[in-house]
Amino acid sequence: MIDEIMNAYRKGVEVIKSLGKQANEDHTINLIIKPILNILGWSMFNKTLMTKYSVKGYKGMQEVDIALFVNGFESDPTVLIEVKFFGTKFSDLFIKQLESYGTLIKKAKWLVYTNGAQWKIISNDKKETVLEFDLESGIDDRFELLSFDSVTSGKLQKYTFRSMAEKAVEKYIAEFQDKLAEDIYQFFEKKYPKDEIEEALKRLKAGFTQHYVEPKTEPEKVSKVSKSSKFPIPIYAVYKGERYDAELLDDGEVIYAGEKCASPSGAARMVVKSKRGPNGWTFWKLAENDKLIKTIRNMVKRSETISGESILDRLNEEQTKLIDFVKEKAQQIAPEIETWARKNYFAIGFRTKRYGPLMLAAFNRRKNGLRVEVRYPFEKLDNPFPILKLPPHPESYVEWKGEITVAHIETIDDIEKIFPVLKKAYEFLKGKYDRES
Repeated sequence: MIDEIMNAYRKGVEVIKSLGKQANEDHTINLIIKPILNILGWSMFNKTLMTKYSVKGYKGMQEVDIALFVNGFESDPTVLIEVKFFGTKFSDLFIKQLESYGTLIKKAKWLVYTNGAQWKIISNDKKETVLEFDLESGIDDRFELLSFDSVTSGKLQKYTFRSMAEKAVEKYIAEFQDKLAEDIYQFFEKKYPKDEIEEALKRLKAGFTQHYVEPKTEPEKVSKVSKSSKFPIPIYAVYKGERYDAELLDDGEVIYAGEKCASPSGAARMVVKSKRGPNGWTFWKLAENDKLIKTIRNMVKRSETISGESILDRLNEEQTKLIDFVKEKAQQIAPEIETWARKNYFAIGFRTKRYGPLMLAAFNRRKNGLRVEVRYPFEKLDNPFPILKLPPHPESYVEWKGEITVAHIETIDDIEKIFPVLKKAYEFLKGKYDRES
């Protein structure tokens, strides 16, 4: 079904582009949206799909672009769809317009906002986004949750409940995990060594992380290519009607346009020419059978973890020297500065009485040297390195301002340059959290 949907989408886009300036919103509906909905089982012939559905609003009669019905036209619609012309940027104003229709038709369970390429499925009851898709980047089996069968069987409803429940639990854990950790320390500090309590908390937190991930309706199907093909594996992507070819390596890196990218997402960003590109695992497909490359991700995972559980096990000689120097310099900042290594990064930070360990910086390995990310705002700290804007961080107690310092380190001199910034950051944060404690 996914392949049918993508083929219908590509055909519709091709016709719309050929129309040029004559194309309008109705073309998006008739050439893209309706063909896709027909594949999903919604049709005017079985009285499950109606265009230009009229609803009585506060300012007279209004029209919903498309309404989907489970029990025929005599009943209230279950899904309301607002369509904008192909390529139109998503707007909060348009979404509020769609939500206003949902307020008028309370029995509608879902609202769908789309411009043909992007699809956003919203719970009408909670007004929360349940699913988002970008057909330009490729879609997975979850798109089928919008089918007539999935809606009538309750699959979409089940996914909606699970998605919202897990988001609520994640938010609860983020808000209370630090207070809980403090209570646990105080309760057990006389019974067990402090470092053992800390390790137990880390394991429990890891368990929470494993359980609260993006829900899936069923296990991903593993492609046959995982049994027969050898790396490098030919892959491709279609973006704005153009095909792009690349190769997936056994360590998860991708060779595209003669360059080696650290991940499929990195290669995808090169294709779309944007720093905020799509998820590479759902952007690229296997050239052999047109399946998404995420279906063979299990192979890449094994090759990523085979060398050990710590980033230190995967550093080359030069990178190891740099990390050793970082450890030495860290002690010059303050005696209480700590370092720790995880699977994908090496970090330095310090421990607070109220919040536990706080990270100052994380070092990731790169082909040449290391990449350091300093995870606090530094606009007032005479920072010589670029500041990258990011979305707000969920750990609000750190007061993340949506900024992160990024620097590339290849020599000892580079480390010498970044450490004055780290020292200022430590003094700033240490004073802040000492006052709070």
